[in-house]
Amino acid sequence: MTLSEPVQRVIACGLVILFVLLPLSLIDGLIQERWQRNGEVERSVVNDWGEAVMIGAPGVQEWRSGSTASVWIEDDEQTLEVLTSNWRVDLDVQQRRIGIFAVPVYTARVSGAFALSADASGTDWILTIPVSPARSVKDVIVSGDDNQPRSVRYQNNAVKIHFDAPVPDSVSVDMVITGSQSIALDPGRVPSDIEIASNWQHPGFSGFRLPESYSTDASGFTASWPSTSMALFGDTQGAGVRVVTPVDVYSLVDRSLKYALFFIALVVGSVFALDGLSGARVHPIQIGMVAAAMAVFYLLLLACSEIVGFSTAFIIATVVLVVQLGWYAQSVYARKKSGAIAAGVLTLLYSAQYSLLVREDYALLLGSILVSLVVGLLLIATRRLHWGKPSTSRRTSRNQGE
Repeated sequence: MTLSEPVQRVIACGLVILFVLLPLSLIDGLIQERWQRNGEVERSVVNDWGEAVMIGAPGVQEWRSGSTASVWIEDDEQTLEVLTSNWRVDLDVQQRRIGIFAVPVYTARVSGAFALSADASGTDWILTIPVSPARSVKDVIVSGDDNQPRSVRYQNNAVKIHFDAPVPDSVSVDMVITGSQSIALDPGRVPSDIEIASNWQHPGFSGFRLPESYSTDASGFTASWPSTSMALFGDTQGAGVRVVTPVDVYSLVDRSLKYALFFIALVVGSVFALDGLSGARVHPIQIGMVAAAMAVFYLLLLACSEIVGFSTAFIIATVVLVVQLGWYAQSVYARKKSGAIAAGVLTLLYSAQYSLLVREDYALLLGSILVSLVVGLLLIATRRLHWGKPSTSRRTSRNQGE
């Protein structure tokens, strides 16, 4: 039994769509491979430069001679403790590159001003500032000539500053810290004002409380957590910031690939419908070349995104695809108008796809609107499409109806 030409064309278009799944799956595997490689580079940089940093509640302890450990002074007559603290973090974020892969890291100058109780008579005491991991601390500077410490040690993920002088009313300490991913402060029960400023424009705030106020501009951001907004919530008052990468190109390329089959099937189906309406006969190999060019779009998008960023890469890949398929449509249909229409439709389709990718919160709504519009246009375009030539009686009844 010989299949009719329309059936043959439907089968051919279906085979083209199935065939294009192979390069799409290979591109998907390449995206995952490059994504994994980027993760390996990030872990390498974090291991060499420093990971996420947590700074804990400061404490004051007496140093007892002859003892290997320090103990709290806390009895009916005298106490030694940190009454309040004031933190200022200046975060300088930079990019560290290995090949084409970039990882944001930071150098932070952490300034802490601590008000101390002066009821203790001891002159040999230790200020302890928990910092995890301790290896992230590169330098410690104590302000004031009268408060210079005898020694600074790093022990049990903490900076221990040993003083041999009467306990002052206050002491200020600056620490230079290197790290990545995030930095956070958890002052515990000590009433604390916290302020963080950075040259990074894409902060992700973390901790038990969001900042009371913050601002971002082209030069970076500032955020503050006053002690009044962090009023006693048990032992959890942490505040911090994550160094967020604004655009993860691999996740965006991966998301764009999920739309690939829809767009390819849409274009292939549209070509098939236009064939029936115009009487043109586009060869299945030509339809296959169109699908192949649309698949290569995602490979070009991935390669360019690693170099120039996702937005610019999407523009480059779209321009290349529109020029290729516009010229191809003009050549196949032998009409300049066909090339211009094809280029315009593809520009609209991929502009819509870009909007779906960058507006994640509204992706479902925009996608639903796009699908509804496309289906509506196809309904209009194919409303007079017939399976083969209409019979004489059918044409007669249509004429009588008119």
